[in-house]
Amino acid sequence: MKKTLLSIMGIAMAAAISAQDTYDFDTLSVGDYLGNTYVDWTTWSGTTGGNEDVRVDTNQAYSGNNSIYFSSTSATGGPQDVLLNFGGGVLQQGTFTFESMFYVEDDNAGYFNFQGETTPGNTYATSCYMDDDGGMLFSPEGPSVSPQAYPVEQWFSLKVVANLTFNVWELFIDNVSQGTWQNSVNEIASIDLYPVNPDNAGSNTNSSYWMDDVSWDFTPYTLLNLNAGVTAVNVGNGLATQERPVSVDIMNLGSTVVTSFDVTLDYNGTQLTENITGVSMNSFDTYTLAFSQDLVLAAGNNAVVATVSNVNGSVDDDASDDSKTIYLDPVVPAAGKLVIGEEATGTWCGWCPRGAVGLDEMERDYDGYFQGIAVHNGDPMTHSDYDAGIGGYISGYPSGVVDRENVVDPSDFKTPFLQRIAQAPVALIAPSASYSGNTLTVTLDVDFQQAISGDWRMACILIEDQVTGTDGGYNQANYYSSSSNNISLIGVDGVEWRDLANPVPASDMVYRHVARDIQPSFGGLANSFPASVAAGESYSFDFDFTIDAAWDMTKMKAIGILIDDATIIDNAGAMELWSLTSIEEQNKASLNPKLYPNPTNGQTLLQLDVVAMQEVNVRIVNLNGQTVLTRNYGEIQGTYLFPIDSKELSPGIYMIEVTVGNSIEVVKLVKN
Repeated sequence: MKKTLLSIMGIAMAAAISAQDTYDFDTLSVGDYLGNTYVDWTTWSGTTGGNEDVRVDTNQAYSGNNSIYFSSTSATGGPQDVLLNFGGGVLQQGTFTFESMFYVEDDNAGYFNFQGETTPGNTYATSCYMDDDGGMLFSPEGPSVSPQAYPVEQWFSLKVVANLTFNVWELFIDNVSQGTWQNSVNEIASIDLYPVNPDNAGSNTNSSYWMDDVSWDFTPYTLLNLNAGVTAVNVGNGLATQERPVSVDIMNLGSTVVTSFDVTLDYNGTQLTENITGVSMNSFDTYTLAFSQDLVLAAGNNAVVATVSNVNGSVDDDASDDSKTIYLDPVVPAAGKLVIGEEATGTWCGWCPRGAVGLDEMERDYDGYFQGIAVHNGDPMTHSDYDAGIGGYISGYPSGVVDRENVVDPSDFKTPFLQRIAQAPVALIAPSASYSGNTLTVTLDVDFQQAISGDWRMACILIEDQVTGTDGGYNQANYYSSSSNNISLIGVDGVEWRDLANPVPASDMVYRHVARDIQPSFGGLANSFPASVAAGESYSFDFDFTIDAAWDMTKMKAIGILIDDATIIDNAGAMELWSLTSIEEQNKASLNPKLYPNPTNGQTLLQLDVVAMQEVNVRIVNLNGQTVLTRNYGEIQGTYLFPIDSKELSPGIYMIEVTVGNSIEVVKLVKN
C-alpha cells in the first residue's frame, strides 16, 4: 500500500507545501519491480524492471506479507542500485523525516545514502553503513554507533530527522536517539539503496538486507518577520595545538531583508566577534562569515558556540535559532611523532592523480606530522628497490600505505594517520646532513624513549618536490578527464582534473614527494641495534647517497625511518635539504657550534666561531620539521656565546640551525 498526502512533483521546495509518502508493499505481487510500479521509485541509471531494480519479496516482512530485498552479487556491490525520489525536487528549508524497518541478515551488511541533488552522483548528503555486528556509521558527517546498536537478523526501526533550516540532523534506532550532527550538505533529494561492496561496510561477507514500511515526510519552514539564524559552524580538521580557520553560516529566516548583524564565537576561553554591515540578504539567503582569526585547537571535547545578534540593529523575532553549538575533540599528537604515508603511483595510472591530491591534502592539513612519499612504478621516476618493496604491500594502483601497517585508498590517508599520530613512538629521530664531494651523508640520531628487543631497523629516504620532465614518460594518464569520465577531482591548488586532458602533457605536470633513493634498502639495515635496547640509549647512523645530477637539491628532503621487528614504521624524522644549496658548501669553514649546557631545562648558550664579519641567524626546529623559534643576532666576528632561551620549549629534541652568511650548520639540543 502507498499513502500520499500531497505529491510535490515539479513544485519548488521553498513553497509552503507539506508532503508525505508511505510504502508497505502489501498490495503488490511477489516479484514485482518497484520501478515499474511507483513513479517515485527508479534506479541510478533510470532503467527499471531489470537487475538494477528491486523486487517485492516474501521471505521476510515486518507487517503484512511483503517487503523488498537487497543483495550484492558483484564483488564491487550491486548490481541493484535503487532510488526513492522525495517528490522530484530538492528539500531545503523545513523538517524532513525518513523512517524504515530494516532486517540485516547475519554475517551481512547494509547501506544507503541520501543524495543532495536530483541528478544522482553529483552530491552525497550522507552515507549510512550497517556492519555485520550491529554497528552503524554515517559518513562523512554523522554518528558512529558501536556493535549491537541494532539487532542483527531482527527487524529494527531506523529513522533520520533532519531540520534542514537549522542544519540539525538526528539518528534514531528503535526510537532511541543516537546523536545529532550538522551536515556539510544540508539538503536532500532522494535515498539511494545499494548493497555495497562488503569491505566498505566493514563486513567480511555479503551485503544483504530487507526493508519494509518505508516512509518519509517534509514540512516546510514558516518565515517570521525579522529573523537570522546560525545554520552551521565550520572548523577545519586538525590536531590539538594546530590553528584552523573557522566560518559560520548565517541564514535569513525572516521575510525582512537582513542588512547587518554581529556574530560571536566562544571556544575554550577565547571569544571572537565579527560585525557585518552593508549586506542585503533576502529570505533563505545564507551569508558565510569567515573569521579573520583562526582557532587554536585545544585538547579535549570542547564546545564551539556561534551566536548571531544585533540583526538590523535590533533583536530578531526568534531567539531559539540565534546560537549553534558543535564540539571539537581533536586528536592529541604524540610528542616527536611523524607518520609516513607511501603512495604507489605511476604516470601510466589514470586514477593515480587522486593519490597526488591525497598527499597534497595531508601536507596542507598535517604538515610536520605526516610525511608523504610518492613511490613511482613503470615511469622515469621509478626507483626499482623502493618500487619492488611497496609492491609487496599493495594489490593495485593507486594505493596508499600508512607506516607500512595500513593499506588504504590514497584518498583516505587521514583515517589511519589519526590513529597512528596519537601512538607514542619508541624512539625520536633527528636527521642532519652534509656534503663530501658528490656524496650526501645523512646522519640519523636515534634516542630511545622505550626499551626494545628484536631486529629493529633504520633506513633513510630521499624525496624530491617539483620534478618535471619532457619525454612522454612524464605524461600523466588522467581518467578523471571529461573526455574519459565525469568524476570530480579538485587539487589543493583548485585545479579540477576533470578539466584537464587525458593524458596531461609532461609540460603541464609537476610531480611532488617523488621517492629518489632509499638506503640501505626498502627493508632497512638488518640488526641496526643490539638485540636489546634500554630506554634512554642513543645511536647514530650515517647513510651515504650519490647525488644524481638530475636532482634539484634545493627541492629535496631526507627522511629517517625506524622499522620495528614486525616491519611497521614506528617513527620517522625529516629535514629539508634546501639549505645545502651546492656541493661547494663543503669548502666553507666550520662554525664549530657548541651548546652549553646540553641537555638543558632553561637557557643554553650557543658558541660559534665566526671567521669574518657576518650576520648570524638561528632557527630552532622540532622533530616534525616545524620552526618553533627564530632569532637574528646581527653581524658578528670572532668567537661568541649566543644565549638561547629554551624555557618555552616542550621537553624533547630540537635541531638548532645556525646560518652565518652562506654557511649553515646544525647542532642537536635536548630540552629536559
